[in-house]
Amino acid sequence: MVIVRISPGLANSIYEFAAGYALSRKLKQGLVLDISECVVSSASSRGYSLDYFNIPDVKKLVYGLQDIRHIGHEDVYGIPEYIRGKNRILVENENEYDEAVLYKSIFDVSDNDCSADIYMCGYFFPKDKYYEDYWEDIRSFFTVREKSEELKQFENLIEGKVSVGIHIRRGDMLFAGWATSMQDDYYIAAMEAFREKFGECIFCVFSDDIDYAKKIIGKDKTVYYVHYVGYNDAALDEFVSLSMCTHRILSNSSTFSRLADELNGGKNRKCFWQGDVSQSSSLIKSFCRNIRFVKNLIKQTITNRDFKCEDLCIGDEINWSEKDIRLGQKLIKKYRQVYKADNIDNIVDYDNLKNEVLSVAVDESNCNDTNSKIARLSLNVYNSEFDTEQEFFLQKFYCYYFMKKFDNALQLAFAIYASQRGNKCFMHRYIDILLQLGYLEEAMLEASGCKDLEMLDRILKNDRNMLWLKNALSSRKKHFILVPYAQINSSDRMLAFEEIGMVLAHLGHNVTFLAEPANEISYKQFIDDRQLKNRQGVKLICEVVPYGEAVANGVEKLYSSFSEDEIVVISRKKEVFADKDFFDSDNLKYIYWDYSFQADSERLLALENLSMEEEMRLIDSADYVMTTKANTDSKFIVCDEHEQSSYGVIARRWDFGMEHRFNKNYIYAIAKMMDRIK
Repeated sequence: MVIVRISPGLANSIYEFAAGYALSRKLKQGLVLDISECVVSSASSRGYSLDYFNIPDVKKLVYGLQDIRHIGHEDVYGIPEYIRGKNRILVENENEYDEAVLYKSIFDVSDNDCSADIYMCGYFFPKDKYYEDYWEDIRSFFTVREKSEELKQFENLIEGKVSVGIHIRRGDMLFAGWATSMQDDYYIAAMEAFREKFGECIFCVFSDDIDYAKKIIGKDKTVYYVHYVGYNDAALDEFVSLSMCTHRILSNSSTFSRLADELNGGKNRKCFWQGDVSQSSSLIKSFCRNIRFVKNLIKQTITNRDFKCEDLCIGDEINWSEKDIRLGQKLIKKYRQVYKADNIDNIVDYDNLKNEVLSVAVDESNCNDTNSKIARLSLNVYNSEFDTEQEFFLQKFYCYYFMKKFDNALQLAFAIYASQRGNKCFMHRYIDILLQLGYLEEAMLEASGCKDLEMLDRILKNDRNMLWLKNALSSRKKHFILVPYAQINSSDRMLAFEEIGMVLAHLGHNVTFLAEPANEISYKQFIDDRQLKNRQGVKLICEVVPYGEAVANGVEKLYSSFSEDEIVVISRKKEVFADKDFFDSDNLKYIYWDYSFQADSERLLALENLSMEEEMRLIDSADYVMTTKANTDSKFIVCDEHEQSSYGVIARRWDFGMEHRFNKNYIYAIAKMMDRIK
């Protein structure tokens, strides 16, 4: 058996799958995908997406145990020991794990090398080293299982035309030290070069910052700002659409756009890159191993010397015989001076179509037609404003609901929950979807939070055992202050406290974190405006106050600033258990949430650093202690673990929205806590 660790992020996961598939084929072994990194958190920003495509049926390995000390994808110690110890670990790069075997190339593996199950841990970008002999098979897998309305509309748009896909990636690239800084003029220069070569062509712009793309390119009848309405499904459709274009203009440091070009496979396709990047050769080398021409050029540079345009030998004219074309400063300046946007719309009935979509009450009779109109509007969002886009999201959710595409609706609901949680119609249908899919505990959580009496009765008719949960979750509104042990990191994995905070927020309580970001990227991505967010900017309806700031100013001052009658501090740091003399002690409770929950990502970090004396001081200072350990002391609230942290194997295909499930352990634990403190 060959197990390959899959990381969040579509392109990375495809490269990892490709390497695992090739090795399993060579060894004539079954393939298993470890998708735990993608789906472990209810706030996962990117999730697991490979089952969207026509890949062979494979089993998925999922486990709940996470270790905040080892969150890097290539960190073997982040794999639970009970899995690590049973497999031969192959790594792409040198690793601190002593028993790991360096996997240099598929050609170094014998066809009979099956003495133990293999676990692959790495990104495995280079095609020539890991899967080139199987590439055509692999490429054939990455067609969609079900063609969305967006893809149908996009096919119609580009049919019979020379289409150029432009990918402008920003987001986390703005803060990543390894990322190439792209020049605005590069994109419009490359567009003008295509116009000169091919005459009439259309440009399809894809970006995670579409407003920025609009500013640098402008309005033009040949330019389409493609921005589909959705969450991970929309990103996947944009990836497929980018790959469908005849040619591409790419961002240098994006595996997303590079892979879209590789999957196209067209023999005459042209791919533009910015040639004269200023970036250290070692940083480029660490990221662009998958780009053969960059790799070969880097080999010629001197170690620790800056990678400059002189190294690329770019001339004054474009060599159109090459597939990969690199624009240096001379060519960028030449074509930039010629480029001009004509300021003409290309969806002439945009406003009328938009008004039709936003004015309709979506139901069974019009959901398909409305969905088609939304898809058409998504082909060019130049005239779309943020508020209008949010309304499209809501209408799209209703379309999915009445089309009975509940999994798609569920992930879309996650994306718009913060803005729509006060919308009774939205919440009613959201809860109905949870019930349709069998997520009773979450349905009870949401129905209790928004006090939907009809849904509460319906849940109890389905399962009378939910009555205890209903009663336990019912409580006066409180303000919860959560203080985790670890820093917030800019990863797709979340701390247990973040999951706990989200459950409390979905119950209708106010939640504030006192936490420190691990680095600048974490700060920008999560708490720049004091709102907890995931990596895609989805607000998780919890506020964040930097821990150091709160302690320096005095936590008493912070607690007094909240207007709620009752404040509950759930902390793993004793410093925030302030003297209660400044506050009505009946309305201020301190809770220590211990580390006995097996799936707690902070657990192993605390066991390594927290002394028994420190923990005893926390227990003594707290009014209550949350634990899974048996204890008869009335201070202790003893919880059961309803979901085990050991691994499970999933044979069926993974559906959209499944990664946004709450951990049942935390729902039941919070119910027990609320039952005691209310």
